[in-house]
Amino acid sequence: MMVVALSPQQEVELQLVAADANDLVRAHRITAAHPQGGILVYAMLPLMGFFAEESYRYLRSVRPELPTPPLFCEFRRAVTKARAGLKLFDDNDGYADGVIDLLKLAHEKSVEWFCEPHVGPFRRFLRRYQPDLGVFFVGEDVTATSHASLPAFGVTRDELRDFTPADLDNLGARVKRYSYLVGDYTTTLASQLMNFGLTVDTSPEVSTVDTPPITHNDFIGAKFYDLVRTPLEPIDASLVAPVTMAAGHINSAIRVLPALLGKHSNLLLRAQLLTAYHAGEALRQTIPHVVEHAVPVPSFLCKRPLRNVCAHYGLRGAGPPAVGTTDPFCTVVQQLAGVSGATLRDALSETLERYSEALRGALSKSKLATARARLGANS
Repeated sequence: MMVVALSPQQEVELQLVAADANDLVRAHRITAAHPQGGILVYAMLPLMGFFAEESYRYLRSVRPELPTPPLFCEFRRAVTKARAGLKLFDDNDGYADGVIDLLKLAHEKSVEWFCEPHVGPFRRFLRRYQPDLGVFFVGEDVTATSHASLPAFGVTRDELRDFTPADLDNLGARVKRYSYLVGDYTTTLASQLMNFGLTVDTSPEVSTVDTPPITHNDFIGAKFYDLVRTPLEPIDASLVAPVTMAAGHINSAIRVLPALLGKHSNLLLRAQLLTAYHAGEALRQTIPHVVEHAVPVPSFLCKRPLRNVCAHYGLRGAGPPAVGTTDPFCTVVQQLAGVSGATLRDALSETLERYSEALRGALSKSKLATARARLGANS
């Protein structure tokens, strides 16, 4: 193997990759052993795409001769789109219109999928009661929807446009393959990091983690979105699904990810900062009358350089002060934010909680109970 001479800053950046890899592997182990692991993974999907793409991009910058891992041979576009889900309206593949179109298409395809088995006079009658939207909650708060899960799985608009009900039936196999290859990539990454003297434990022992119980309700999508829209007026109907998606990101970041990643995880800080930055901006574009006065955002959470350090492993000009410190990531974010790491984490939690509270009037489980589908599964 060719010996690569790293600069002190590159050594720090690779340490950050290794630390996040350990946190992500631990979270995977927790979900794999958890009775609700299949639901918990919804909260992890955008973060999985983020870590895979950004860590691979950084590793290639120091080891350009590396062969392409199978994950990026089979799912390169899907990884990119899953990561882009964190950016919501800032995804440069369509921006707001792209997200709106994708969620509209996901709704249409879900209706086709769930209604496809209903043939014959009586079954055609049942179609009007057939749910096409699954929604997951922690307590009163939405954490994910089946419509928003399609972009989280990395399904692109072009792919979804051509999907048939049979393709959607096979989506589980695709997700299983995708998750397997993410794990395979992490193992490959661990072996590469060992060459730089860094360790990733790919089989950590994890104790039982107290994760919040997640419940599930089924809805007819059109009725669900109409009910959500009313307390958000004035709002265009096409924007209700993106608002719901943003709410899922926000509630996952404060209700689910802390239990999976650990409250002091750098990867959690990255996820919460990117969520506050991008989901918050999406809400300010769509329902400013709901969130602007209810959610005062500290100015340091809006700093683009801080966002960029959380979104990439290259520290750029912010890196030199971190060299030689015991907690380089905290050093960098403190320098860019102008506040302590503890203050930054507290501000993120408080801001995300305020967004969640502002949305609860439209998206609480109890409020939405009246719209549950009669033929649905509800817990």
